Amino acid sequence: VQINWPAPLYLTLFPLWAGRFGSAGNIYKRVVTAGFLISVIIIAATFFPNLVGVEEGRGPFKKVKGWQQGITDVYHQSPKADFLILSYYSLAGEFAFYWPEQIDVYVEPDPVRRMNQYDLWAEDIAKHTGGSALFIGYYQLPPHVSSRFESCTPAATVPSLGPDQTVIRTYQVFHCLNFNGENWPRFTQF
Repeated sequence: VQINWPAPLYLTLFPLWAGRFGSAGNIYKRVVTAGFLISVIIIAATFFPNLVGVEEGRGPFKKVKGWQQGITDVYHQSPKADFLILSYYSLAGEFAFYWPEQIDVYVEPDPVRRMNQYDLWAEDIAKHTGGSALFIGYYQLPPHVSSRFESCTPAATVPSLGPDQTVIRTYQVFHCLNFNGENWPRFTQF
């Protein structure tokens, strides 16, 4: 169960709660109104940190800014490849969305993490037999990925900069040649 799964429930229960609010006592109304006001203040401070004296580059969303430019930089600084292998599910989503041209994207085979939709699509990876890939992650190339290729060499280390030009993440890129067609291991649980 993920934290966002019950979100539709909140939206459908809101009208029911609103109907109860009208007949509630004064203390209940004051507590709920105070809760709403506090929520609005927290949300405003989160989305606009400069309102509470926090510099733009140091706000809570610092790490979610700069994705597109960082990925474009990886694209321009890396050799061409037939497909991408990313170290994390979240990275795979970012690269699938922002990569400047259409390309197949896979998440590295790691049976200790939870299964995701990229694992369902991984069964077609054999179509890239003999092809080249870019492995992109935050760390060194894992042996269970490099063993599926004839050779893998470091291609680039690309920093991704935030709005204030500070480094928010650094991508390690490896160019891997001649994929052997070996499928990813199958997951036995979600």
